[in-house]
Amino acid sequence: MTRTIAAPVLLACGLAALAVALAALNLTLPEPGQAGLPAEFLRIWQSEAQWPRFWMALIAGAALGLSGLMFQQVLRNPLAEPATLGVLSGAQLAIALCLLLAGGTPWLREAAGLGGGLAALAAAILLAGRGATGPRLLVSGLVVNLAIGAIFVVLALQRQDYLRSVFIWASGNLAQDGHGDLAALGLRLAVLLPAALLLTRAMTLFAVQDDSLRSLGARVTGLRLTVLLVATLLSVAVTARIGVIGFIGLAAPLLVSGLGIRSLGARVIATPLAGAVILLLADGVTQMLGRALSGEIPVLLPTGVLTPILGGALILALLWLKRIPEHPAAQPAPARIFPLGATILALVLLGAAVLLSVFETLHLPGLSAAELWPGRWPRIVTALSAGVMLALAGVVIQGVTGNPLASPESLGISSGAGLGIILALFAGGMATLFAGAAAGAGLAFGLVVLIGARNRFAPGALLLTGVAFGTFASALISLMIASGDPRAFFVLAWSMGPTYRAEPLGALAGAGGAVLALLIFPLFLRWLRVLPLGAAQARALGVRVGPARLVLMAYVAVLTGIATLAVGPISFAGLIAPHLARASGAVGPGPQGLCAAAWGGAILVLADLAGRLIWFPYEIPAGALAALLGAPFFLWLIGRNR
Repeated sequence: MTRTIAAPVLLACGLAALAVALAALNLTLPEPGQAGLPAEFLRIWQSEAQWPRFWMALIAGAALGLSGLMFQQVLRNPLAEPATLGVLSGAQLAIALCLLLAGGTPWLREAAGLGGGLAALAAAILLAGRGATGPRLLVSGLVVNLAIGAIFVVLALQRQDYLRSVFIWASGNLAQDGHGDLAALGLRLAVLLPAALLLTRAMTLFAVQDDSLRSLGARVTGLRLTVLLVATLLSVAVTARIGVIGFIGLAAPLLVSGLGIRSLGARVIATPLAGAVILLLADGVTQMLGRALSGEIPVLLPTGVLTPILGGALILALLWLKRIPEHPAAQPAPARIFPLGATILALVLLGAAVLLSVFETLHLPGLSAAELWPGRWPRIVTALSAGVMLALAGVVIQGVTGNPLASPESLGISSGAGLGIILALFAGGMATLFAGAAAGAGLAFGLVVLIGARNRFAPGALLLTGVAFGTFASALISLMIASGDPRAFFVLAWSMGPTYRAEPLGALAGAGGAVLALLIFPLFLRWLRVLPLGAAQARALGVRVGPARLVLMAYVAVLTGIATLAVGPISFAGLIAPHLARASGAVGPGPQGLCAAAWGGAILVLADLAGRLIWFPYEIPAGALAALLGAPFFLWLIGRNR
């Protein structure tokens, strides 16, 4: 036991020492191109640029770490962070619009970020309804986050001239020019941090379930919203000054938990320290890497790109050394149960979507459906197949983990495929894309299995491993986009989930995969009923928990990999289709799987149809529109069941 605890503690101490050492080096080493400059210039550079950057890393990391802890505590979910309820996405979109339309003065940028973040939080709260529980808030925030993300990426895709600057800002940049931003952020945190500390006792209450708290007379909704508001203000205050620094809100609380710190009071102190160390270390590595890559022209790397890479590597190391405690969230139950009606509704919608997509000639009145059929059926079949596979994968992974935020992408398969595509572009060009995507997806799943085996394939460890690797890969993809390389546009377009590149052979292969997935799914129904009861009870009922989880995760990985190869990473279908099925009344693994498959197929077919109609003759990728089209259906069903 002592040896198990000592390894993570030694790792943490070593990382803290490395962060301080790198910071000291960066404070004294001149930048490339500064050799031979007067000593007075170097002194001013240290005073006005390096020291403010050092302190900014510390206070921003501390604020983001504490914000993540507050989100995870009140929502009772280890995957919750400031981005969970769309806060960072809302701030990012608002600030990007501000930079595009009105310039980037600090006060205007901060006002826009605050307004966007609070608007996203308010939207999630309103959608969740009065007396919203943690799981319902998470799901509502999920919808808000996906919708905002789709709008932002479509905006960036249409404004290619603005693409690079938007992504550089969105990646987070700690470079400072004086003490102005540092002083402004320090003043805001001087008010917000004490407020967060005063809420420690309120956060302690969320160690028990909402019903128990209400029976004791606690105002659960008011307490939750108060904590979320302060956590939102903390994250938005940082975002408005230095851009989006992701993953610290997720990584810092998990690292503290992995060190064996259980008391909330102790975690409230330790988590900001962990966040500060992670961001300081990431910034130190960023500056040293920038120096190493600089030639005659200095290379300026955004710190926010290195932060997820470093945080992901730390979580993977921690999962290898020590099992992180699991706190799976309960899934929200529907108010009405009518699985047959829900399935019929989803199948009717799917049939209508397919027929409309086949026979629509709005912009092509002189052509018949027969003439359009050869060009349309591959993309329709591809969208339908991908939607079915992702929905089934979503039902399985949410059922096994008991986590409403889990999605097929939670295993890191899509991000791994994307990373493989980028490496293939550099190594062999367009001809090697398929091989690169397959290799990246295989690497991601192999890593999840390797670390999952050390943790007996526990759901929490599987999810965190996938999220850590996915974030690591996504950060590298963002670095590619921010680099200005002309191939970045292809990567961005692929990340939108386009269906217009579908070909007959690929469509038939995808259809075969979807049919096979539907035929295999009933074989897993007993496991999906028993595993959510817990490992001990599942073993008592005769289920071999480890092998069952491994087989189910392999099923999810294969379906996600095939769908990603066909259309790219599409988050919405696999994430929301199970919720749509449950909200419409389909409960139980069997009815929910069939209903979710119909929902997933309908969403992507309709997204493909809308993508070719809205901006004809140009096309909007189906993945971006899927979130915008699926969200209203989801919200309508939630309203019916409220």
